[in-house]
Amino acid sequence: MKRAVALLFFLLAGINYAANAQCVPDPLSATLLSPDSIQNFDTAYVGLPYSQVLTITAPTDTIIAGLPATVDSIIATSVTGLPGSISFQCHNSGCVTIGGSKGCILFSGIPSVSDTGTHDLVMESMIYGKVFGSPASLPYVHTPYNIVVKILTDINESTSLFEPTGVHYNLSGSLVMYFNGNMPKDLSVEVYDIIGKVVYSEKLGQNTSRNAIALRTGSLKTGMYLVTCKFQNGRKVLKFMAE
Repeated sequence: MKRAVALLFFLLAGINYAANAQCVPDPLSATLLSPDSIQNFDTAYVGLPYSQVLTITAPTDTIIAGLPATVDSIIATSVTGLPGSISFQCHNSGCVTIGGSKGCILFSGIPSVSDTGTHDLVMESMIYGKVFGSPASLPYVHTPYNIVVKILTDINESTSLFEPTGVHYNLSGSLVMYFNGNMPKDLSVEVYDIIGKVVYSEKLGQNTSRNAIALRTGSLKTGMYLVTCKFQNGRKVLKFMAE
């Protein structure tokens, strides 16, 4: 899988790590970056928790200066332009994504009034690899993403915001999903086991009177599972353990 260097930058865009805030890659993502720069990041709202996961599907090779190259690792050197109240953490302690692997970056925080506006992100990295077997490195700057921070002035806009916040599996065979805001009419939920097999899927209608819903998944084997929530304005991946 070959990709232009211009897209490779995000393979490692975090330089801080918090073990209690690790993200989970989207198991369905097949592109280098998801969401891409056209979809861009979700809008942030003053006073509301913000969470944006960027999933990285790393290639094993690419093109550098017109020549075929293998990708060993990519290390970010700086990320600027974030709102003051939003920080980011990468998926492992070294912030290293090896070619052929999948990782992610979590952007999170609670924006303040001073963060209002459009924040263009500027990210710099070093790409390490080999060209015709010889070690090579290349600095790169990538700038297609931004975070827009708004103030909620319309109560209808506030109550319509939707974000899955957590899941809990009961041994009785039900999966409880918690969320903020109104459930959208186009919400669909899929549950995957650790090898990527779909073990449960359902399309849900709108329900504005509750902030949790129980899904009858049936008995699940012990292990880690991923829950993918898809809706018109985005997608979010959560994880849980069946024990």
